[in-house]
Amino acid sequence: MFDDEFHILSMDRVDEEGEQRWHAIGLVDDIPLLVVHAHRSTKMAKKSSVSSRREKLVTVKAEDILGKPLTKRQGADLARLKNLPDSEIDYSDVPELTEKQLSRMFQPNRQLVAVRLDQDVLKWLRSFGPGYSTRINKILRAVMEASSSAPAA
Repeated sequence: MFDDEFHILSMDRVDEEGEQRWHAIGLVDDIPLLVVHAHRSTKMAKKSSVSSRREKLVTVKAEDILGKPLTKRQGADLARLKNLPDSEIDYSDVPELTEKQLSRMFQPNRQLVAVRLDQDVLKWLRSFGPGYSTRINKILRAVMEASSSAPAA
């Protein structure tokens, strides 16, 4: 569905009735698109008729859905939405995302590297608990940002 390879699909929550809520953010024709999808699995009431037999459960992966080409109708809908001014979009049924939800969706372009650290430095980083590689990245980012904003000597 999305043109960009960096689209994000994130499960927001599952409520007490079993409804799943998903958010997907990505680009379609260079236009950012937020898709909010809710899915509720309901059980059918037992009936004696043959036509009410349960369907076979079909499991679909997110990759299968996102890699599927658009239908003509979906393409037409996106074309219509592309030309719709922001002022005409009704966001009243879309709840505000919290900072925590937004932070989980942001996934910077990271690269795996091997780093040799002094044993005492590694021990100190690990002493704060899990996530020491993320901690290294945050420390390096703070130094990088401080040095880029510092006046040249």
